[in-house]
Amino acid sequence: MNIDFSYITAHLLLSPDDVDPLVLEASASALMDESRTVSLLLRMKELYEADDYLLPASVIGMSLFNVIVAQLIAQAKYGKELNMSLDNIHLQVKLSGTFPVIYIKIDDCALQRAQPITELVHQLDQPIKMIAKAASVKPSLIYNQFGARIAQITESFLQYEKEKTVQATYNSLLNQLKNDEFFEKNPFQYEPKYIDSPYELGKKMMIRSACCMFYRKKDGKKCFNCPTLSEHIRNEMRDEILTSPKR
Repeated sequence: MNIDFSYITAHLLLSPDDVDPLVLEASASALMDESRTVSLLLRMKELYEADDYLLPASVIGMSLFNVIVAQLIAQAKYGKELNMSLDNIHLQVKLSGTFPVIYIKIDDCALQRAQPITELVHQLDQPIKMIAKAASVKPSLIYNQFGARIAQITESFLQYEKEKTVQATYNSLLNQLKNDEFFEKNPFQYEPKYIDSPYELGKKMMIRSACCMFYRKKDGKKCFNCPTLSEHIRNEMRDEILTSPKR
């Protein structure tokens, strides 16, 4: 069975193809080893010109979130799963202009018998905790971002996917994640909050469930939809965006 990776690649940056040009590559299995994880964090810190390890930890951790959602979509569409074992997936970095972006390369993309989607989440908990340990942060820096991100992807995918059976299966699998008692605080549970978008007038944008840490780099700024912004600062940013000639 041929797998359609178009949505997964466009929205989750996961593909069977190598990125080009390749700047940096590491097997996901490296995230089980503290010294190799520190090395990866350091290299990403250099590429981002980041202040510390908070941004690299956030970005690497959220690439594993993309693995979970890619599996969710594969199971919803095909009733089977991809091999998301750490030895079968690689983190590949390319530059978008001067901006580093992490993609996930999957080697063997043959479909296999599906296991409960929660098992993949449990499997990836250890490398996520290793990322956090190596960066001297709490795993919640990564996990707290899951809520808004899964809500955004769900809105997007259910608009993209026209097959009602696939939509229903996706929602059923998502409910399994939301009802999983593995976590003390389930990161997939999030009630979306919206604000008026200054980028597309008349439209709304979702408040993030946690800071993505992109402000912790050279010339970095907090996102307009960062939950840590005060209303005063957000309104100042809105005025700046609305009067910007680049808008």
